[in-house]
Amino acid sequence: MWGKAMLVSDFVSIDRKNVRNAISDLKKAEKTMGKGIILWISPEGTRSKTGKLLPFKRGGFKLAMEINARIIPMGIRGCEKIMPAKSLKIKCGRQIEIHFGQAVDASNYSNQNRKELINTVEEKIRYLSGQ
Repeated sequence: MWGKAMLVSDFVSIDRKNVRNAISDLKKAEKTMGKGIILWISPEGTRSKTGKLLPFKRGGFKLAMEINARIIPMGIRGCEKIMPAKSLKIKCGRQIEIHFGQAVDASNYSNQNRKELINTVEEKIRYLSGQ
């Protein structure tokens, strides 16, 4: 059921194990955003076992700069208590908090200062997620 829902909703999955496929997947994401669909990108690439942020991947930021997107930082508190990493089991009766921050305009950055963009967004997400 989940796979069908993702398919119908223009969900774009990034193959992080194969660089060539990942580049192709990012191009699909660019086309999807061109249709006016807003994408949610997990900069860590996977769920944390502890709830602490993992190192950010750069692909989503590269895409945001290429299409002059605005990045809306979002921090989630307590997600690891509901659906632990490497598991599809959902623990009911628990609460999470979702916090949204001010948008960051990726068009203000280039490949030369992409790391600054990543650091800015990471700092905002750390704050929003209570870290």
